[in-house]
Amino acid sequence: MAGCSAWCSTTSAPSWRRPRPTASAPMPARRRPSTPSPSFEKYFRTIYEPYGWLSDAQWRRLTETSVRRLPDGRVTPHYDPAMAMQFSIHPNDYDQWEAWDSLDLPVLCLRGETSDLLPVEVTEGMRQRGPRAVVATIAGCGHAPALNTPDQFALVERFLAA
Repeated sequence: MAGCSAWCSTTSAPSWRRPRPTASAPMPARRRPSTPSPSFEKYFRTIYEPYGWLSDAQWRRLTETSVRRLPDGRVTPHYDPAMAMQFSIHPNDYDQWEAWDSLDLPVLCLRGETSDLLPVEVTEGMRQRGPRAVVATIAGCGHAPALNTPDQFALVERFLAA
């Protein structure tokens, strides 16, 4: 079964324990977020284009929330590009059918039509075994549907209403 889990660790204090900037104690300028350059938005539009349609405002928001300022002042994507290595280093970590088969709850699986991470064969297995997922394929979308159109909202609303 395909899937993804991520474990994150940090050497800094958890966000809920860090002091929050206030008007009297603003965030230091070198750590203050700024509007990412247009080149970042172009980069995210390129790498996430297969995920489906987003409005210009949604692309801007995705960009703003997907970058971070480093201590030296540089702005960089807010994820580790090496995270994809897990797919080649631990190829069997995603064989989770035993856990899937033990689930006893309704499941809605939204699969982008051109997903390169969730094969059709896996969604068929999800439909046929374990909790027998309701599988919806989002046309014109890669791996992760953005759930940002009325048709996509309706899929979730119908599932929750059932």
